[in-house]
Amino acid sequence: MSQVNNKKIKLVSVTNRNLKDLYFLISDKKIVGNFQPHYGRPFLAFKHKFSKTKVKYYLVKNKMSGELLGYAYWAPEPRFNSFEIGATIIPSQRGQGYGLHSHQVLISLLEKKYKCDRIQAITASQNANEIAVLNKCGFLCEGTLSKAGKIGNRFLDLCIFGKIIRKK
Repeated sequence: MSQVNNKKIKLVSVTNRNLKDLYFLISDKKIVGNFQPHYGRPFLAFKHKFSKTKVKYYLVKNKMSGELLGYAYWAPEPRFNSFEIGATIIPSQRGQGYGLHSHQVLISLLEKKYKCDRIQAITASQNANEIAVLNKCGFLCEGTLSKAGKIGNRFLDLCIFGKIIRKK
């Protein structure tokens, strides 16, 4: 099982061995919150979908205790040599820097291992905590898509954040 880390957290690759941990996080409305959909299907359907995805998921764990804190991911966009990143931390652990550290580890990994040109993140315009994390990581808001996201019956404006890694 591969992992990457910094002084506060470690990101552990999601495999079939720990897939139920990711399923638990993604399928719980209290964890994913108001700004992203939760996965409400049975585990076997989730496992099948997971086997087909190009998205790379990690469990975010406390480096010292090993406690599960949330999940993070990157998704390739090969046409543009770029990646989308994101992280979700469980509510009881928010506000302690774990989201910031998760983003920093993902950015470092993508810069070094994949030599990408650009990293982007998409978040709801109302998600002030995620926007603050992205700003701290050097992302710039490149635009807002009006009513582009929908959670339940609620439409959300989505902000596109980008960070140029390599200028050509």
